[in-house]
Amino acid sequence: MRPKGSVAQWKTEEVDKLAHAINAHPVIGLVDMTSFPSKQLVSMKRLLKGKALIKMSKKSLITRAIEKSGRKEILEFVGGQPALLLTKENPFEIAKILDENKAKAGAKPNSLMPIDIVVPAGETSFPPGPIVGELQKAGIKAAIERGKVVVKEDSTIAKAGERVNAKQAEAMNKLGIEPVELKLRLLAAWENKFVFSEAALGITKAQVMNWLKSGSTSTFNFTCKIGYPTPQNIRFFVQKAFTNTKGVALKANYACEATVKELLARANAQAKSLEAKVPAQPAAAEEKK
Repeated sequence: MRPKGSVAQWKTEEVDKLAHAINAHPVIGLVDMTSFPSKQLVSMKRLLKGKALIKMSKKSLITRAIEKSGRKEILEFVGGQPALLLTKENPFEIAKILDENKAKAGAKPNSLMPIDIVVPAGETSFPPGPIVGELQKAGIKAAIERGKVVVKEDSTIAKAGERVNAKQAEAMNKLGIEPVELKLRLLAAWENKFVFSEAALGITKAQVMNWLKSGSTSTFNFTCKIGYPTPQNIRFFVQKAFTNTKGVALKANYACEATVKELLARANAQAKSLEAKVPAQPAAAEEKK
C-alpha cells in the first residue's frame, strides 16, 4: 500500500519521461486538445512526422515536467487540455503547418458557428418523409414537390457567432454541411527562454516583409526630411546638392561641365529671339547696268 501523501511511481516516471523529451528539443510548444477528435489527431501526428512530436498527459504532470526541465517561462500558457509539441524546427513553420491543415467537421449541439450557415434553395436527395418536418424545425423552408423534398428558398440556419441547438445540428449533418473548423491550436512556443504567443506565431513572412518595407520607407523619408545622411539616403543628398548647385550656377551664368550645354542653349535661344525682333533691312537697289 502506498504511503499517504506519497506520489505514485507511475506519475514520477511519467514526469521524468516528459522532462527528458522536453530537454531533447530546443523548441517546446503547448497545443490545445480541447474537443479535438482523435481521428484528426492521428492525421496531424502523421503530418508532423519527422518535424514534431505531440506528447499527451495529465495537465498536472505536464506542468511538473516543464518545471523540472527549467522552461518555466511557458507555464502561464498551460490550460484547458494541454499537450506538449516538441520540435527542432522553427516554431513559426510549425504554426504555419497547423494553420494550413485545418479540417472540417459536422456541428454538434451548442457548436459555435464561424460563418453564416445558409441552405440554398433547390432539390435535396431526400425522399418525402419525416425529414421535411425535421428541416422545418431547424429553420429550413422545406416542402415536397413532384415527389421530392425541396428547399423553397435560401434559408439561414444560424448566423456567425451563434450556437446551434440539437435540431439545427442534426439538420446540418443530414445535409452534409460541415461548418466546424478543426485546428490544432499552438497556444505558445518556448525557444531560448523566449515565449512566442499564439498571436505572434500567427504572423506570416509576408506580414513581416511588409512591416520591414514600410519601416524602411518611413525611416528613409524621415532622415531625408531632417537632413540626416545615412548609407541608404546619401545618394539622395548628393543628387539634391548637385541639383541645387547647378541651379545657382545657371542663375549666375557660371559655365562649367554641368552647365555649359544649357548656357549655350539659352544663349542660342536668346540670340534667335533678338534676331526675330530686329526689323528686316530693305534690299539694296539693283545697280544699273
